[in-house]
Amino acid sequence: MTDTQNFINRQEIIDTARMLKDKHVRYSLGAKAVPPAIPKELDCSGFVRYCYLAAGIAVPDGSWHQWHVSEPIDKSQLEIADLGFLYDPNKNSEINHIGLYLGDGKWIHCSYSAKGVTVDDGKVFKYFRRFINLSKVPEKHLDASTNPPKWMITVTEKEKQYAVDSIHVLADLGYILNPSVHIKNLYDSPENWAQWVVLANMAKEFGKKQS
Repeated sequence: MTDTQNFINRQEIIDTARMLKDKHVRYSLGAKAVPPAIPKELDCSGFVRYCYLAAGIAVPDGSWHQWHVSEPIDKSQLEIADLGFLYDPNKNSEINHIGLYLGDGKWIHCSYSAKGVTVDDGKVFKYFRRFINLSKVPEKHLDASTNPPKWMITVTEKEKQYAVDSIHVLADLGYILNPSVHIKNLYDSPENWAQWVVLANMAKEFGKKQS
């Protein structure tokens, strides 16, 4: 165990996770929030980050970043508030999924398929990890805003590419014009990347726009 683990209140992290479940927080790709505001929606990495922030611990956003600031542990070493991942991002390019160990072989996570925060058995995650080199969050950065400040949002190149591909899909289906303008705006404000993925998925369901 690293020295930075000593100031983590793991029970507080789990208590926050259970509170979000009790509040029926829904899943929404790209949804983020900062305590003490109670969000209506979060995605899986936003859920993990919110729970750690509530305990005063700064962790990055995004499952890719959360993987790369954590270290592998054996299943037998799991403690409450440790991390479970669905994929190894170095081996799989699909959008990853992350959750928190609840104890007694169970996990709590914000799930697309469950449409919100849910508790599952140990079969849901394949990779087990623990955050390293953690730091405390200055109190002045934890306010009542439902939208996290931009300094707390990190967007990977892979996530940007998902958004660029989605913009091209929307253009091909006739839902937007001048995709290059939207791509420029994306790189100016990358924290909004997920909205393009959601819009493209919806557009693919509806099919080509009728003129």
